[in-house]
Amino acid sequence: MKREISEAYLRLIKTKDGDKITVKDLFQECGVSRQTFYYHFRDLMDVIEYSLRGILDDVVQECAKMDDPKDAIRHVLNTVIMNRSLIRRLETTSRHKEIEKIVATALHDTMAAILDIHDSDYRHLPKNDRETLLEFFSFGILGFVLSHLDDKNMDVDKLTDQLFRIYSGELKLL
Repeated sequence: MKREISEAYLRLIKTKDGDKITVKDLFQECGVSRQTFYYHFRDLMDVIEYSLRGILDDVVQECAKMDDPKDAIRHVLNTVIMNRSLIRRLETTSRHKEIEKIVATALHDTMAAILDIHDSDYRHLPKNDRETLLEFFSFGILGFVLSHLDDKNMDVDKLTDQLFRIYSGELKLL
């Protein structure tokens, strides 16, 4: 049922302003009662978080199957491009700062899962250092991707290569 409500939200956000979507819209869209909605979710932000985490969990599962971290980066970028309109519609809501934090946290968790699978050097870092790196890269990648989101000619291979070189330490400031 949670998945159905989440999918209803994702359908509605494609055609309706995010600030205008109500709980009533959601339970009418998926044919459940208000009581059923509140059994599964606290509020609309809970639905948004669940929906975004679902998308990113799928990304983690796909990336876990990949042997090359560069392929994982490419997959993340392609997922962002596929969800470009959803991201832009969520950015226009009055809750965009909350949504940005949810995405950054989910991206943090996604990157942690990918690095745990693919990078033994990462696993051996002290926990505090791992968290600092993850937070830095999560917000950095989020900002980087958002700044390139409207570029219809985005070269995914070039961006993948650049992000991989940053990740691998080949591209650095110092």
